[in-house]
Amino acid sequence: MEKDLELRVPLAHPKPGGASVGVECGDKKVQLPEGDGVFDFGAPEDATGRALVRLEIPQEATLEREAFEARLTLTNPTALALEGIYLELRVRNSSGVDVTHLFYPVPPVLSGIGAIEGSSSLAAGATMACTWTLIPREGLGGESPGGRLYSVYALISYTQGGRLIQATTRDAHITVKPEPALYLYYFLPRNVKAGVPFKLGILIENRGFGTAHSLRIVSGLPRIVENRAGLAISFEMLDSSWGSSAPGTFTVEFGDIAPGEIRIGYWILRCDLPGTFTSFTAQMTHRAFRGVDIHPLVRQVRTEIIANEDMAPIEDDPADFYVLIDSDSDGFPDYLINLLSGNKVFYKVFFTVPDRVTVTHPYTE
Repeated sequence: MEKDLELRVPLAHPKPGGASVGVECGDKKVQLPEGDGVFDFGAPEDATGRALVRLEIPQEATLEREAFEARLTLTNPTALALEGIYLELRVRNSSGVDVTHLFYPVPPVLSGIGAIEGSSSLAAGATMACTWTLIPREGLGGESPGGRLYSVYALISYTQGGRLIQATTRDAHITVKPEPALYLYYFLPRNVKAGVPFKLGILIENRGFGTAHSLRIVSGLPRIVENRAGLAISFEMLDSSWGSSAPGTFTVEFGDIAPGEIRIGYWILRCDLPGTFTSFTAQMTHRAFRGVDIHPLVRQVRTEIIANEDMAPIEDDPADFYVLIDSDSDGFPDYLINLLSGNKVFYKVFFTVPDRVTVTHPYTE
């Protein structure tokens, strides 16, 4: 169904002169305010004399990840030692093809023996155990909610009394489910007022074929990392959208996020001085598991400085919750984002600045 999108664009002035507006909005219609006369802008605000303060907010995202534990226990009931013990875990797909290389090579946890690659022995009457952790690589679960079936077995080899003995365990079946692919979008208002709370908002979109389970983001307190002018300024975190708090942290609990689902949350901050955010960046690092780098389920983190800091959906028509983005800080909005669509559709609004622009009808609210 075709739908009109009415838009009022706040025309700022990056430099003296007039302005004209050109709009591209895909299959949507954008109606700009009409007026009578000329938009005539004066000189822009002088930015000299402003103190630059850099702020950092550490955060940690955690969620459950699919992994399989395989445990093998071997007891030597004989009077002779089992020498040169070699154990290897293998995985086959439903067609019988070996796909062991498609799982991450996480070092096993051993007890009762020092190594399993053929250099250690198991004494008479002793017991050893080996525990492997199988973590699927990207895509092994496929796209179907039911996932894909795999068979896991172990190869066993040792010598006893000079005789080589080899064996294979029975298959154990595992089902690898599709995995989530999370995209995080952080939003911060451009202008803040002294003592007035504002929101650091986040929108999380799951573009994967699997559910993200038990997602939570724990935020540390804001800290100033650069203040060359020695400005007497402070930031504090007051609360979060939902979750819990502890000394020094505020947690937002997102729970399970199904494929295609979007969640919005926020943290409430406050500054004791007025100011303008001119830059907003995010850096993501992923922890290794037992020394093995594993592909992250959080695929991308993006940041935007927005004109309107309200991250709550519009109750009467949540499908039309749009936010203006001025990505290059020139005073002109560059595009629109519908927060509840997960940034899937960008409404690009392009601006040019000619000498003058003529308005044919008076502007009305």
